[in-house]
Amino acid sequence: MVSLFHPFMATVGSNDISIQRRMRMITQGFHQNPIASSFAVPISTEKKKLAEYQVKIKHPMDLGVVRKKLKDNAYPGLQAWIDDMNLIFDNAIEYNGRMSLIGGIAAHLKR
Repeated sequence: MVSLFHPFMATVGSNDISIQRRMRMITQGFHQNPIASSFAVPISTEKKKLAEYQVKIKHPMDLGVVRKKLKDNAYPGLQAWIDDMNLIFDNAIEYNGRMSLIGGIAAHLKR
């Protein structure tokens, strides 16, 4: 589980509207953070790069997709949103390597 969300998890009650609002606020915070800009949109669509990415990453995810799913109320619950947020950073680490700049940023943001 993403440790960034621990304080959030501690304050989550049974109010679904409040949970949705908090998920949107956190997602928006990531989306507006310049350090997270690499995760805002899908990976480059350049053919060679995309093919390589698709071989390594079976379930692509980015903040834009998360924002759309939130807008469309497509998350059945908090855990599905957390799973997608983790997937963004896990994919970046898997594809780029933990020691790369992008992988390091992903590891930092996941904490």
